[in-house]
This record gives sequence, C-alpha cells and structure tokens, in this order.
Amino acid sequence: MTPGARRARRGVPNAGPSARRARRRPDRSTTYALTGRVAWVEPRGGLIVLRVDSTNRRARVLRGRTVTVDLTRARVRAPDRDQDGQHTAADLLPGERVTVRANLPRRLARVPQIVGAASLDVHDHAP
Repeated sequence: MTPGARRARRGVPNAGPSARRARRRPDRSTTYALTGRVAWVEPRGGLIVLRVDSTNRRARVLRGRTVTVDLTRARVRAPDRDQDGQHTAADLLPGERVTVRANLPRRLARVPQIVGAASLDVHDHAP
C-alpha cells in the first residue's frame, strides 16, 4: 500500500486493517535442517542423539550441539538393515551421517530439548 493510499484510508471509518497486517502470522513454522553424526540410537528406534555439524541458516543456534531427535512421526530414508520390509529408525547405526528436517517455530524462545523430526535421510553408512 502506498503512503498516499494509507493517508486516504484514515478518514474511512469502516476501512478495517490493511491486507498486509492480516497476512502476518507470528506463529509460523519453518524448516530447520540439521546434519551430523548419530551418537546414540534408542533400541526401539523412537529417539536418536545427533551431534550437529552443520545446519541451514535458521537452525544455526543448534550448530555444534548434541540434540535429541524424536523420530516417531518422521519419514526415515535409510537402508533396511533388519530386513523387516520397513524403513524405520531401528535401521540406523551410531556413526552414520544423517540430515534431519524438523518444522519448528520461526522464532525459538529457547533451544528445545527434544526436536520432533519430519524426515531423516542417511548420507553414508557407519564407519
């Protein structure tokens, strides 16, 4: 909206909020991408501990930290090591390099203790 149009709206009693203000959503979420090595895998495959080596710009506060990742709702792209026909977190091994994508609020008030993942991709196999 141009400055002239803004001034013109001031005199209109039923103008309502501008369209720009209506589009703002402070609670929007965004994708945080974390890449690193798996330090620990829960035997049932619900949680992993990830040593974060690199991140996208939004997740830079997590770079260099060790993060617990919840994989219960994540899409896991890993080799099927237990031959059960499903690609699950139980197929992961400690030491594998993975990328985790999580949808978190755009502005984090504090670093979460457990990150809920949307997807997990394995890049290379354990050494």
